[in-house]
Amino acid sequence: MHKQRIVLVTFAAIGLTSCFLPWTGGDLTGIDISGNQFWWGWLSILLFLSILVIAFSGKRNSTISTGAQRIAVFVASGFIVLETLALILIMAVFPFGTAQYGLYLALLTGLALLVVPPFVDKQGNFTARSGSDLLDEFGSNADKMEKQIDHFSEKVREDQDRADR
Repeated sequence: MHKQRIVLVTFAAIGLTSCFLPWTGGDLTGIDISGNQFWWGWLSILLFLSILVIAFSGKRNSTISTGAQRIAVFVASGFIVLETLALILIMAVFPFGTAQYGLYLALLTGLALLVVPPFVDKQGNFTARSGSDLLDEFGSNADKMEKQIDHFSEKVREDQDRADR
């Protein structure tokens, strides 16, 4: 398996595990509540599982394909980071509980999934890349995804035209 996919699987598995660890602890009750006991924990579980599915799909001895798969990993990990940051901030402002280690672990793995994969090249080496290189790659991936969506929508239109005849 390619190192980039191993990185994705490792961090997604750690993140998935973090969803079953305490995310919040009640200051008044002393009860720890794990992420899987609320909808936001289940959202994180689905996002981490989607990253695992992407890591195991396609040719395992190469990087994940450009376009939809890379953007899906980026978006899923971005949502995980935003969700966990929002929960940590809410818990800091409203005194109904404090953030626990499971939530921080989910945040760290989301950040790792967001940052680390673009730095693994096709040979499996970790390389330092400039911001402009990353933006160019992201733009290229977005262009490829747009072409895939256009191709799919053309096929749907053709099928609808055939069905209307």
